[in-house]
Amino acid sequence: MKAFYTLLILLIPFVGFGQETESEPLYKMDITDSKTNLITFEEVIPVEGVSSTELYSELKEWFVTRFNNAEGVLHMDDRESGKLIGKTFTNIQVGSLDVRRTEFTIKILIREGRIKYTLTDFVMNLQIQYSEPMPLEEIIVDNLYKKSGKVMKKWATYKEELIKFAQLISSDLKESVKDLSTKGDDW
Repeated sequence: MKAFYTLLILLIPFVGFGQETESEPLYKMDITDSKTNLITFEEVIPVEGVSSTELYSELKEWFVTRFNNAEGVLHMDDRESGKLIGKTFTNIQVGSLDVRRTEFTIKILIREGRIKYTLTDFVMNLQIQYSEPMPLEEIIVDNLYKKSGKVMKKWATYKEELIKFAQLISSDLKESVKDLSTKGDDW
């Protein structure tokens, strides 16, 4: 019996290590730019050995396929300086029946062997007559917590879905340019 208790005491520390630790909820992530105080997602994606011309062409195609109507979305299309800037929207699910149209600006800078994208200027458009679009900073940054300190679940969900959307854009862009260095005309 003494051996059993000894074994039990030795195994107790390992029980804690075998359990998964809870990761930090996405709504706690700071997504505001420290200089502009705007919600901003930004990343540099390296694309080794690919010219800026090839990247520009691929990313212009990405705009057309990702946002269906690049001509309506693109507000700046400058091949020489390597800039694509557009304004578009996505629908973000906030509750079971609550979908919010969320407008934003996407800016892609293209250089030899790399791209940098920025998502910013997020506004929620209620699409109600005489209603002005509301900057998301007012909703999911300023109003995320009640005065009691409790999280407002609706806005925490909205913030988490916005972060997931930004992660989706990032993976879409990476997928779009990943095979350029091996891409050929062997179709």
